[in-house]
Amino acid sequence: MMRRRMLGLALPTVAACLALVAGCSSSGGSTSPANSGGTSSGQGGTLTIGSSVAPPTLDLTSNPAAAIDEVLDYNVYQHLVQLDPKGQIVPVLSTSYKWSANRKTVTFNLRQGVKFSNGDPMTAKDVVFSIKRVIAPKSTYPYKGLMGNVTSVTAVSPTQVAVTLSAPNNEWLYQFAAYSNGVILDPAAVSKIATQPVGTGPYKFTSEVNNYSVTLVKNPNYWQPGLPEIGAILDDIADDAKRAGGIIHEYRLMAQVFGTYKLRGWLRAGP
Repeated sequence: MMRRRMLGLALPTVAACLALVAGCSSSGGSTSPANSGGTSSGQGGTLTIGSSVAPPTLDLTSNPAAAIDEVLDYNVYQHLVQLDPKGQIVPVLSTSYKWSANRKTVTFNLRQGVKFSNGDPMTAKDVVFSIKRVIAPKSTYPYKGLMGNVTSVTAVSPTQVAVTLSAPNNEWLYQFAAYSNGVILDPAAVSKIATQPVGTGPYKFTSEVNNYSVTLVKNPNYWQPGLPEIGAILDDIADDAKRAGGIIHEYRLMAQVFGTYKLRGWLRAGP
């Protein structure tokens, strides 16, 4: 099932979510006694997130499992454009975009100074590589069909990339923002994408314990100053006993690129 992602949230228990985040980031402590994080300028700490299922792989470009996106998309990976809390398309790794008069070509102005978590700079060539990888004949992207009418991707300049469609498509940009087709990859890191994902997001992947946990830490190369506010995220795969005990077991954290961090998704107590 395809799941659209947004920057932000809309759920009845927002206050509880934000209280949890505030307590974690302000104290520099941990939501779990087994985890602790350092602080820097009042920021840091560790947020433990309970998940009901483990990601079967860390390659969100080959598997549609929602558990992969919940951990990595918008946290480790980012798009040229993403969706804000109201479902509107907003620039992220681009600063702006413009459609041609015939509505068949969209040109993105790339954000400058962006680096991947491994320190590699994001370039127009990386953007072209990422989009061409989706539409390649042997591509295994889960939502490749949503990109079917792309006829060309070109680096117009070091700071601009143009994507041309075979015909006008009012849904294309929305789908590019919402699904894993839109993640921008570092070509130098793609060979290890299933075990060591590298992106431009506020967090970087550090480790995975199969069927137990995934750990993300603050990306020192993140392009937005002052973020993220939380030093580390431990995605803890909750077992049936924990869920039966009534703990909150499913929610996810994502980056709000225009300000503070917010929780998105939903909270559920028990099964």
